[in-house]
Parts: sequence; C-alpha cells; structure tokens
Amino acid sequence: MFEYDIQEEARLVYKTIDSNHSGVKKLFEQGDIYIAGPIFQVNRPSHKRFEEFYLSPNET
Repeated sequence: MFEYDIQEEARLVYKTIDSNHSGVKKLFEQGDIYIAGPIFQVNRPSHKRFEEFYLSPNET
C-alpha cells in the first residue's frame, strides 16, 4: 500500500486538474492509497463462444 499525489497524477495522465473532466473527477473521488501486488486468477469464467478473444492475466 502506498500514498500518491492525486494532483500530480491528474496532471500527468489527463493534462489537467479541472474536476469538470470526467477522468479527473473520478480520480479525485477515489481514495488516496493504492494497493499493489501480484495478480492471481482464481476462477476463469467460461466464454466458449468467443474463447479466442479472452486472454489470461499472463497473456495480457
């Protein structure tokens, strides 16, 4: 878990800190701590009809 600078992320990602921008608004509404770590796939849903279009976390 780590804290981050919301204003800086908004400037770097969206090139603005104006909360009228939908992405900035969403960013400002979320918490101020990120959680990181390994990703594990628990249960992969079945997508038999379009199986070739679905990728595992490792494949992406």
